[in-house]
Amino acid sequence: MSAERLFVENLRLIDDTIRLVCRQLRCSPEEREDFISQSRLKLIEDDYAILRKYAGRCSLRTYLVTVVRHQLYDFRRQRWGTWRPSAEARRLGPAAVELDTLLHRDRVPREEAIERLQASARFAETRDALRGLAEKLPSHYPRIVEGEDALEDLAAPRAGADRDVMTQERLATVRSVRSALVASMEELSEEDRVVLRLRFQEGIKVPRIAQILGQDVKALYRRCDRLLEMLRGILERRGIARPSVLECLGEDSWADDDGPEGEH
Repeated sequence: MSAERLFVENLRLIDDTIRLVCRQLRCSPEEREDFISQSRLKLIEDDYAILRKYAGRCSLRTYLVTVVRHQLYDFRRQRWGTWRPSAEARRLGPAAVELDTLLHRDRVPREEAIERLQASARFAETRDALRGLAEKLPSHYPRIVEGEDALEDLAAPRAGADRDVMTQERLATVRSVRSALVASMEELSEEDRVVLRLRFQEGIKVPRIAQILGQDVKALYRRCDRLLEMLRGILERRGIARPSVLECLGEDSWADDDGPEGEH
């Protein structure tokens, strides 16, 4: 089986695995949403290089868990900078360093972290001694990296309470549309859902999706147009106003692909 087909036929397993790892490593909701998109893209990069390395010596789920955990560690390093144990942890010794790593890098709950250290049999400290070390460890405050939009917001004065209200209303509308969109997707076939996931969630252009699915590009453009119109109708029947639907789905969602011979 090709790596592309392996990806397409296991999208649900891939998504479930990414969410599982996010739960295990205690991602915040915001961090989880950002990481999910990046993790999927990493699996697609370089002509599915990661999936091409899968040799079948273990289950695909086990392989994906290992891969995604490493991806999340890299994601956190890129986002917050290289993680280092605190000076206090280093002063207190190897057990404190390991505990600091579990608590503040991997976000493992304290009792679970202590249980892991006890199970490893690498440290002589008792459970009570490890709890004492945990109490002495300082909290880590990650370096927050803002994008250009955030910097512009800092440079410009706030427009006042009206702007804050509009922002909250916009966020509420987006959440409502997304919730309805998830429910609406269930009314589509599995292959239609794959097409929409690849286009909207992964940001892959239509010609590339056609290659992945082994379909004619022109036919796929027509299919995408049909799917968008179908989703708009479903969402409107669920009470989502057309302007909100168009803002969520994008009136020109496919235009940036420059369809063949002006067709899209």
